[in-house]
Amino acid sequence: MTQPPYNQPDDSPVPPPTPYPPAPQYSAPGSYPAAGYPAEPTPVKKSPVLGYIGLALVVIAAIVFIICCHAIAAAIIAAVGPHPLANANSQNAANLGYDLGYNSAAEASGSIMGATACTVIGIAGFVISIVATAQNKGRIFGIIGIILGVLAPVIGSIMMQVALS
Repeated sequence: MTQPPYNQPDDSPVPPPTPYPPAPQYSAPGSYPAAGYPAEPTPVKKSPVLGYIGLALVVIAAIVFIICCHAIAAAIIAAVGPHPLANANSQNAANLGYDLGYNSAAEASGSIMGATACTVIGIAGFVISIVATAQNKGRIFGIIGIILGVLAPVIGSIMMQVALS
């Protein structure tokens, strides 16, 4: 059998063309996505644990600080009396007879150390509350922790003045 000349129709039946499968959509890592709109990312719910921790530290530090301030005031009253200047005048101002020695300092030292520890813990809780608020991890609890962290020293000072009066 001879081959037909070039560009001449052949008498043999030609099968119909088969469709090609769709080409896969490849993209390099970090490149733009394939054609079309990307799907909306689902928001990730952030854990509020950081706000809880910040608020808990501030609350515990504030309560213990207020108790320590009251104990410091009680130690001062025990050392000098409830009204130390009631009988003072220009004649005895130099020698009122107060013993402000070792016993007075020893009575107040535990409370002063407790107040100092509460100050450090309160500042740590205050900073954690700021971070929780900024990162939206327990924002409400972080805001409450910030407010209480600001008010706790003021409340402690007021309680000390009330105890001294």
